[in-house]
Amino acid sequence: GAIRLVAPQLTNQGTVQALNGPLFCPTGGGPGRIRLECTTCAGGTTTPAASVTTTLGPITAASTPPLINVPTLTMSTVGGLAVPPTPAGMYTTADVSLPAGSSNPVPITLTATNTPVGTVFTVKVIPQSGTEQLFVTPPSTGSLTSSTATALVNLPPNQIALLYAFASFPVTASVVPARRRRAR
Repeated sequence: GAIRLVAPQLTNQGTVQALNGPLFCPTGGGPGRIRLECTTCAGGTTTPAASVTTTLGPITAASTPPLINVPTLTMSTVGGLAVPPTPAGMYTTADVSLPAGSSNPVPITLTATNTPVGTVFTVKVIPQSGTEQLFVTPPSTGSLTSSTATALVNLPPNQIALLYAFASFPVTASVVPARRRRAR
């Protein structure tokens, strides 16, 4: 088998293994392959040794292997203002500028697809100067195919802050293509 992990940042605190074994192959087979695609890769071990690249490959239905029903998370609005479709996420120019006099907490609306209803998301606020802060949403509402959640966050005054949103949830078989089984 094979394992491919693609993310801007991978912080593996454990072990990723693609081992051979007698469970599916009576002769034991050989070791699998592991590929890590990340701009920042840190920690953990892989068995066998992983192929690592800092160039992120595509993650689409046309990926190899093809992925279907890939979970997505989009920051839709900040303070009621639409976030551009492709935010730059840089300290030099704000993607969304709140009107003068805006006050905390600021609502951040997240839209997710193919994530379990009830997922709790975290929004990380990273100011140009000062301490990072984490804010959690209440459980998402909607359906598996389209859900939303809103975090109320405190933004630092008079400076640009980067916002990141993420969640953890179990990935179900609906996200991964079914394995073909050979008849014996």
